[in-house]
Amino acid sequence: MAELDMDYIINNVQKILDKVHSNENKRKLKVKSDRITMACPICGDSAKDSRLKRGHLFFNNLYYRCFNEDCRSNFTKLCKDYNVHIDSHKKMDIINYIDLAFHRYAKRNDDWIIDNLDMYIKYDDLVDWFESGDGPVHSFKPVEKGSKIYKYLKQRGFNDDLIINNFYEGIKSYSGKFHEPFIIFLNKFDDNTIIGMQERNIRKGKNRKFKIWTFKELYENVYKKELDPIDTVNYNRLSYLFNFFNVNYESEITIFEGYLDSLFMPNSIGAVGTNTDFSILTNDDLNIRFFFDNDNTGKKKAKEWLYKGYKVFLWDKLINDLAKNYVDPHSYKIWFNKNIKDLNDLVLKENIHYKKLYKYFSDNKFDIIYIKFASKPKIQKIKREIPDINGIINNIKYGKLNK
Repeated sequence: MAELDMDYIINNVQKILDKVHSNENKRKLKVKSDRITMACPICGDSAKDSRLKRGHLFFNNLYYRCFNEDCRSNFTKLCKDYNVHIDSHKKMDIINYIDLAFHRYAKRNDDWIIDNLDMYIKYDDLVDWFESGDGPVHSFKPVEKGSKIYKYLKQRGFNDDLIINNFYEGIKSYSGKFHEPFIIFLNKFDDNTIIGMQERNIRKGKNRKFKIWTFKELYENVYKKELDPIDTVNYNRLSYLFNFFNVNYESEITIFEGYLDSLFMPNSIGAVGTNTDFSILTNDDLNIRFFFDNDNTGKKKAKEWLYKGYKVFLWDKLINDLAKNYVDPHSYKIWFNKNIKDLNDLVLKENIHYKKLYKYFSDNKFDIIYIKFASKPKIQKIKREIPDINGIINNIKYGKLNK
């Protein structure tokens, strides 16, 4: 666990108690090996016995809980609520400490995550934000049949049920002259609460545009209220993991680079690229596996996680098996690597059911032989003869050039 100035924490808690309580007994705190106990500053604790201290601030995650009226908070929120200033240098130490604590203690089989997340963006408030004109798109709504977004998603292999229940659409305007449809992905805690968002157009290559909204950025835009970065460390981390709150943590979980691919396989989480921080999921209590894209970046990550002891999807093992069905296996492999980069492509162009892919996950380090990187095309150097400058000058001088 990262080092933190616990004396600073204790002194600030004392300042809170001095502000809130007039009774001398309630102003006294007790420091134990793993926590601070105090008369709860939120509910006031016992009205009969001023010596009771049923408020607990735990050192391992700076989370606060009162066992009188079940009041819940955290160190930074208590300081903010009772106007106790946190030094800017100490604030960064606390952010790093809480971030590390979140990875260490956040396990789905207890209530640590839920207890520490008490801010959400209400779906209705998000809709109001779009309708007000302050959002990134207008005409926000669930994808409708027949729209450009609907047709695009159908072309990508999504059925009506997946489209209607998982995607939203809107129109983005540029200087009031150009308009184009955008897909909106909502990272939901449940049907009525949102923790993150992505937006993207449906064009390709250099014309593709997308934006990932962290929880902090989205919350501040919707509610016009600035959040303390300490309060949103954990929220931002989770906002990058789509469907985190809706998978079955008792079963095997598949983690994809992107949200679209995750919809083609049950009990999956969609990230926002290979650089997403997965540490919250990599503890001994969870059975997870990784399905990275079929490109050098994805294979580099697959190799990295395979060496860490996790199951990864082996694209080249699948390709070898599929190529056996063709007269020219080599040509098929070239076609595959050129045209199929992710699970969405695989489902669309090869019509393979996801259950047939399970045997291509492996945590055996010897299976590194099935992670092959595409070689960069060689640039052929063209030899050019160096012109004889003196000869050219003589030819010009004696009128022999271009005759």
